[in-house]
Amino acid sequence: TAADGRVAETGAVSFVRLPALSATAAAGAFSRWGDVATLACEVAGAEGAELAYQWQYSSDGETWKSLTWEGADTASLSKDVNSSRANKVYRCVVTAADGRVAETGAVSFVRL
Repeated sequence: TAADGRVAETGAVSFVRLPALSATAAAGAFSRWGDVATLACEVAGAEGAELAYQWQYSSDGETWKSLTWEGADTASLSKDVNSSRANKVYRCVVTAADGRVAETGAVSFVRL
């Protein structure tokens, strides 16, 4: 109600609680330098949601930078492994269109 007595009504509003978004990543296994290994991200709680992916890397596990590699914006990332890539850790940040965000724990390329 306004000070001058005018009254406004709104339509019915309902709230829907969305499930928590969670993401896990699997390490990429390789045998020799130059082998192609895949890091994969799986998401739970996102049924029907449009998702955006961004793989990131870190040298210390604390400071993260987004990868610019081809495929760094997909659920799985395949790369040939060299000593430079093997000495970093990786994670995937997943963002749902509704604003929910989840990130995986740090994973790495693992030499078998």
